[in-house]
Amino acid sequence: MPALPFEPVELEALDDAALARLIASCEIDHSVPAVRETRGGSSAGLERWRRFRERGLRQYARDRNDPLLPGVSRMSADLHFGCVSPLRLVREAAAQGGPGAEKFLDELLTWRELAWSFCRFTPGADTLAALPEWARRTLQAHAGDPRPRKSWEQLSSAQSGDALWDACQRSLLRHGELHINLRMTWGKAVVGWSRDAAAALQTLVELNHRYALDGRDPASLGGILWCLGQFDRPFSPEVPVLGALRPRPLTGHAARLEVPALQTWVARPARPGPQLAPLLAAALSEALDAPLPAPRLLEAHRWRYALAAVPLAGGCLFDPAARVGACGDWCNGPRVESAWLSGVALAGRLLGG
Repeated sequence: MPALPFEPVELEALDDAALARLIASCEIDHSVPAVRETRGGSSAGLERWRRFRERGLRQYARDRNDPLLPGVSRMSADLHFGCVSPLRLVREAAAQGGPGAEKFLDELLTWRELAWSFCRFTPGADTLAALPEWARRTLQAHAGDPRPRKSWEQLSSAQSGDALWDACQRSLLRHGELHINLRMTWGKAVVGWSRDAAAALQTLVELNHRYALDGRDPASLGGILWCLGQFDRPFSPEVPVLGALRPRPLTGHAARLEVPALQTWVARPARPGPQLAPLLAAALSEALDAPLPAPRLLEAHRWRYALAAVPLAGGCLFDPAARVGACGDWCNGPRVESAWLSGVALAGRLLGG
């Protein structure tokens, strides 16, 4: 047998500290928190499929487009990571039969396989060059159309100002999932908020691949490309920015969906997981390549965001007479490094008198 590209580890033999050190040593984006409510692995994936097959598959064709109903299988992450075979899903859905199973098989065998085949045989599948010629032509023709611009910080932190879009992004941030019907509207909106189509595609790919459990997968990339005309046809009359691309305005989607109910659903608490503080301490020890002293108090708080409308010129607040100051991301900007820089600025004021 060929050698494995890593040293196998018996996870059950590790205590919490050893597991924390192992996770800290992984070359992954540690700024994206784990999704505690969705267990990985084959056992959890097969149980998820069993529940859907018994309770949801029959109504799939009817309920699949409503994000407020448990109408979809939630199997995309299991398929992406190879925890469950698509062949098993096909076999068992076909055996059950009915309109729901028929529509599910259409999504799995037609649209998923179409995306996989496209990505396999199309060079640069995640670039504008992969789009059909009519889509590239109409996007270029409308490249100069005026449009409001949203920054990466606004979009990634769900601060676009649109209630529906922000709920979609928060679903990715909190739960690592975005209902397919919402993902199409979410993606189209980014096209209208970006400098041009190339910037829109880059933003969508980064948001999807960074935060979605099924990111970095041909199927979810296919959904993003659909927002820019792939696997679709031209529509008339043309509209600003999108041109002949199928329009899908946020206002129209919000009118047929109870947005407050969606916000409540997205804000539901995630299932609590193991304490994060030991993981962070282990990561710091790994980065410093040195053991840490035993802490007197060890706590962790999940960092969300603080969008500073007008950042402070000095990066912090400081009263030299009282020698009292304040710092934080709210002084500097919406990113974690902004908080660190604000702390450095305050430290400099304290040490410098």
